[in-house]
Amino acid sequence: MMQASRLFSVGMSRVNLFASADDLRQDFLRTRALPSRDILEPDLLARIDGILEQGGWSQDGVDNLLFRKAEDPPRAGGVISLMLCRPELLRWVEAVTGCDRLERASGRVIQIEPNASAGLDWHSDMREPARRIGITINLGKAAYEGGKFELRVRDGEVLAEHRHVEQGSALLFAVGRDLQHRLLPITAGGPRQVYTGWFYGKDPR
Repeated sequence: MMQASRLFSVGMSRVNLFASADDLRQDFLRTRALPSRDILEPDLLARIDGILEQGGWSQDGVDNLLFRKAEDPPRAGGVISLMLCRPELLRWVEAVTGCDRLERASGRVIQIEPNASAGLDWHSDMREPARRIGITINLGKAAYEGGKFELRVRDGEVLAEHRHVEQGSALLFAVGRDLQHRLLPITAGGPRQVYTGWFYGKDPR
């Protein structure tokens, strides 16, 4: 499993960068992923908690995944996406990952209940070709078992493994046609409640 330190944080009015992009870039190029602790400042985390407590969920329509639900309406996901679009954070992510210019971030909050036989199999996230970097942020307060994320070279070597444990932890990871990732089943506890999104470059189409 990857060890996480606090690399950056976002709040309602600011972005904090705690680590130099130059210091992180070699680690990212080696594993194609970087974890971070506590990326949500208390003001933003409190707002997200409040929205999720009052919000609803609907069946996730992607790939007919019956064990997975999406926030509906996507209010908490919309707030987080807006905070991730700040130019100083986009420039920092570019410098850390070596990707081309990022233009925006977008995502949604997904909730997965325990189901020992259901996970997300290997896939590339390249339904949208402008996706450059994936990000997941743990929003749930309940502990759960299972739910390990794995990233690999397509049909080859596993490069990184990560499991969200603490609320506010995040994982940045590369997406591309040469890479695949998967999520192993949640086996107990939970639910697993995670913002899942992407940083986007220019659409090549």
